[in-house]
Amino acid sequence: MRAVVIHGFGGPEELRLIDVPVPVAARGQVLIRVEAATVNLVDVVTRSGALAEAGLLPPREVIGIGWDVAGVIERTGPGVTGLASGDRVIGLADRLDVPLGTQADLAVLDEDTVAVA
Repeated sequence: MRAVVIHGFGGPEELRLIDVPVPVAARGQVLIRVEAATVNLVDVVTRSGALAEAGLLPPREVIGIGWDVAGVIERTGPGVTGLASGDRVIGLADRLDVPLGTQADLAVLDEDTVAVA
């Protein structure tokens, strides 16, 4: 699958579209086929390096971009009860400890950060 990531901090030239393994929905999570993902201020701040400088973004080689998402649930992980495959949803991926964001073909989010659209 494809995902937008950054390999270094700076301007838009740091953005890369790369192939990554398909993520798996763990307990309490859903896998969403992304139809739309926003570009907002937090993505610009992440790319600039400000979150890393503030100690909020753990160091890693590749950092995914994107917090907001709209799409369709492909799969649910164990324990998900309020959502099902095929549901059209919106969600917020506001965790900085995960490697990928919502600017990707697929995104994994915690069930409690997703709502039926």
